[in-house]
Amino acid sequence: MKAFSLIIIVFSLIGQLSFAQTKTYKIDPQKARVEFKVSHLGVLTVNGVFTEFDGEIILNNGNVFMLKGNVYVKSINTNEKARDKILLSEPYLDEKTYPILHFQSSNVDKASKMIAGELTIKNEKRSIEMPYEILDDQIHIATRISRKDFNLNFGSMNALIGDSIEIEIHITF
Repeated sequence: MKAFSLIIIVFSLIGQLSFAQTKTYKIDPQKARVEFKVSHLGVLTVNGVFTEFDGEIILNNGNVFMLKGNVYVKSINTNEKARDKILLSEPYLDEKTYPILHFQSSNVDKASKMIAGELTIKNEKRSIEMPYEILDDQIHIATRISRKDFNLNFGSMNALIGDSIEIEIHITF
C-alpha cells in the first residue's frame, strides 16, 4: 500500500512540474508590434505597422511550442493616410474581402530556433519558416515573404513596389 501511495504522489508531482513549465500567453497589442518594410521605386523603403492583432503563444520550458495569430488589415499604418487608404483597397490588400491575415504554426524546431507554419494573406496559404529569438520576457520573430506568393499584385503600380516584404514581430509576455 505504501508503494502505491508513493507512486500516486510521484505522478502527481510530475504532472504539476510539467504543467508549471508550459505557459500560454495571449498576445496583447499593447505589448507587441507587427512591423513590415517593402521597397518602393527601388530606392525608398516604406515602413509600416499593423496596430490591431491578436493571438497566443505557448512556451514550454522557455521555448516556443506554438504560435498563432490574426492581424487586422484595417489597422495598417505607414504614417501616410492616403497611402494607407490605397493599401486597403483592391488590388492591394483588399480589406473588405480579406480583412484578416492569419498565421498558425505547425512545427517549432528548438535547436534551430525556427517556427514553421502557414501564413494566409488574401486566401493564399503558404508554408513559411521564421527564425525567432527569446530575450528575457520578449520574443523577436523576423522573416521575408514574396508578396507575389500571396496574390499581392498591385496593378499598374506593381513594377514600382518590391517583391520582398520584411516582417518583424516583437511580443512581450
